[in-house]
Amino acid sequence: MIDRPIFRSGSIALLLALSCQATVVLAANTSQPATTAQPAGTAAPASKPESDPITEAERKLFLDKHFANTTRQSIDYTYRQAGPSMTTINDKVKVDVRQRHEDGTASVNVDFLSGPNHTPIAPIDHAEGNPALLGFLERDIAEMKRFTGGSTVYFRKRIRLALADSNVKVDKVNVKFENKQIAADRIVIQPYVNDPMKEKIGKFAAKRYVFVISPNIPGGLYQVYTSEKFAESQPAQVDTSMTISGGEIPG
Repeated sequence: MIDRPIFRSGSIALLLALSCQATVVLAANTSQPATTAQPAGTAAPASKPESDPITEAERKLFLDKHFANTTRQSIDYTYRQAGPSMTTINDKVKVDVRQRHEDGTASVNVDFLSGPNHTPIAPIDHAEGNPALLGFLERDIAEMKRFTGGSTVYFRKRIRLALADSNVKVDKVNVKFENKQIAADRIVIQPYVNDPMKEKIGKFAAKRYVFVISPNIPGGLYQVYTSEKFAESQPAQVDTSMTISGGEIPG
């Protein structure tokens, strides 16, 4: 069975997945064991995503060495959140690169948001992927729980399975960074659209997650954002985004 690199049992396990390629399943800081079952009433997931090879999307987001080409000591992101029933946030995320290693990994600290929105992320040695991405996803999962009353284990698993789907596409795009056009990869998933439990999460069933990454961007991560339809008569709108400073914030 393939040991999938993400979303097992809490934020510490998620961060370990970055620094040691998820060779250890850790149930720290959570009451849920690593093999927690789906919530009652949810169909059991197929075993195929667990036994298939790691997908290109998983590899690019969590296993590629995002700091291999980074020369900066500090990488800043603009974090924005706005939408009906959501607290408006305009804040910053900061990734400090303490040391770059010969194997392409880095020792990093992450300062994720400020004040009451601050999300603690432990320092990581030999990080492969960018932990700011996991901070964004963990905060999103916590918000989904708050809005719907669902389980964080459930939301985490739906995102994991969506990225493990062999049909998920990695599209080639160009992005603007510091007034230059940069080649990048874009990954789009809708974790809940085909979920048997989607009726229970209402308007969030069509929620999209968009990831934009590039080895030519400091820290590998250009942008991640979510979009939703707040009314059937309206197009989807970006509700939360995190974009590298010098990049174009989605509208």
